[in-house]
Amino acid sequence: MLRFDGIKFNGEVGQFRAHEDRLGWRPDSQGSSLVRKSNSVRQAEWFDGQLRLLCEIDPEARETEVLGFSGFRPEDYDSIWRFLQQQSGVFLKKHQARAAFSEADFDAAQQRIEEAADRVDEAQEGSARKKAREADLMKIVEGVRDGLQEAVRGDRASLVRVFAADGCERIGRLRLVIDTVRLEVFQQDPRWLHVRSSCTTIEAVLKELGRFRTWRPSQDGEHSSMQKRMRMVQELRVRSGEAVEEDEQDALGAPVAPARAPFALPPQHGEVAAALEARLSKPPPEEVGEVGESEAIDDGSEAAVMSAVASRMSPSEAGASVEGRGSTGRARMYRDSIFEGWVWKRSRHLRRWRRRWLVLRKDKLMSFKTMGDAEATEMMPTGAIQTVLSAHEALHNSRAFCIHVQKRVHFFICDFESDTQDWMREILQVLPGKVTH
Repeated sequence: MLRFDGIKFNGEVGQFRAHEDRLGWRPDSQGSSLVRKSNSVRQAEWFDGQLRLLCEIDPEARETEVLGFSGFRPEDYDSIWRFLQQQSGVFLKKHQARAAFSEADFDAAQQRIEEAADRVDEAQEGSARKKAREADLMKIVEGVRDGLQEAVRGDRASLVRVFAADGCERIGRLRLVIDTVRLEVFQQDPRWLHVRSSCTTIEAVLKELGRFRTWRPSQDGEHSSMQKRMRMVQELRVRSGEAVEEDEQDALGAPVAPARAPFALPPQHGEVAAALEARLSKPPPEEVGEVGESEAIDDGSEAAVMSAVASRMSPSEAGASVEGRGSTGRARMYRDSIFEGWVWKRSRHLRRWRRRWLVLRKDKLMSFKTMGDAEATEMMPTGAIQTVLSAHEALHNSRAFCIHVQKRVHFFICDFESDTQDWMREILQVLPGKVTH
């Protein structure tokens, strides 16, 4: 016979009993007892010490009632499950409590992951120490894995609350570690693959809801480790042929890699360059505010993107003409350059027009704040360029053109219409098979 004291039923405390063909409850104080036949139980559920029974009162009328008891101990489950299985022929379904996903818990775990990842990268390649540190990282990852899984399975409001906060910093930091830590032994470990998958799923949900933002570490000491990892990502992107945005470099306080130093020009060329610098270094056109949503596009949707941009801009905002010639392609300041000149370039994130000295080489397109600078503000591998288009209709400016790079659009405005045609022609000459429109 089963007997459990301290069990509550309808707010009163009593004793739960179960014996062969009957089960019930008797209050500790004066009151009515509850007795039901064991074979009247049709369903049974257990959750955190609470027992709910669906009992049939009248089989012909199919009348049922739900009895709820609370106050059981975790170890009571097995004996009640066995009784109901044998005497009632029903399975006691046990519901697991869903762990609450805490921002504070995740932040603490994320910090441990970052510190462990740094220790992995500091260890010598192929050493026993590196293997041991990778194993330590996997143990920490195992702890955060369940929390990420609960976030994915839970409601979207909670996921957004946790991971969209602070410009998606939490998921951004995790993604940065995942993409940059140099694992040798545990790359295919199920725990690591699970975390990678959960991270991708969370990013996809945030993008679907329009809440995803690319997080970049600040320049303070707190994010120094993250800055190093971001630079690793940028270097890998350049090596793989992807463009690195100027705004991304601004966020880190330094460009990814310096351009080659300029030539030492003969005196007469230096005078020409100085004259051009003085003539063309006028203030940029009035800064343009936000223009619609992100410029990310799908293949074949250039017209839609350009139309959206054009609807928010006027010709006067897209650059004023500059008196005189010689702004493009005349003076060669950089080694191995094919074409050079001043242009207005619109930044990706801030949508601001900036005056830049553009340099085309066979392998890359670079922009500099001033002629002769050794460090480029932005580098775009020519192998990543898909096509070059006129942006006349998009910006309502006949001197505008744009470059499509892996589902991104870069907008430029030249000082003269002839310069625009020259730039499009010269860029296409290093891109076999590309076509202008």
